Amino acid sequence: MTSTDGGNGGVATCPNCGAPLPATLQPAGNGAAQAQPHRSMRLPRPAASAGRWSLTDQIIGAATIVLLVALFLPWYGLSSSGSTVEASGASTHGYLWIAFASCVTVLVWLVTDMSVERLPLRLPGDRQLTIGLTGLNLILVLLAFLSKPAVVALQGASVVSSSTNWAYGAFVALIVAVIAVAAAIQALMTPVAASSL
Repeated sequence: MTSTDGGNGGVATCPNCGAPLPATLQPAGNGAAQAQPHRSMRLPRPAASAGRWSLTDQIIGAATIVLLVALFLPWYGLSSSGSTVEASGASTHGYLWIAFASCVTVLVWLVTDMSVERLPLRLPGDRQLTIGLTGLNLILVLLAFLSKPAVVALQGASVVSSSTNWAYGAFVALIVAVIAVAAAIQALMTPVAASSL
């Protein structure tokens, strides 16, 4: 793999470029051990790589992002006298802000898990934490879904009470909350192999 040039005092040269090798890479003794040729250095893989997410992690992340948006979509609607009034879930039920904070926590957790060097084994409780947070989201969304607000209006001297209708935001939120919990449970049941970095 190396060549020596007698006219150059027996100095070993790189077979690729012909440059003299440093003394630390010179063959030892009578040349039985030979120096290795120069190798190009490989750059380390960027710390943040979406390839580190499993399919279930991707589903949890996507469902959580959709739920985060759905909290501000119209959840309830009321049609009266040709006009329609709509209200979002977050503006109607203050406790849905807990679901908002829980969604942000899930996303931060997933991004952190993607960004740091992964250990051969997952830390105890990380999947349970994901199930707990997505489960909390589902409970809060289901509670808000079932708690349709009633509208009380004063018409002349009489009080008129009417019920609101669900809007598309409530259905979207409920569906993605169920998907996130199902994916989190599936992730807990799936053995995690050590990822090759």
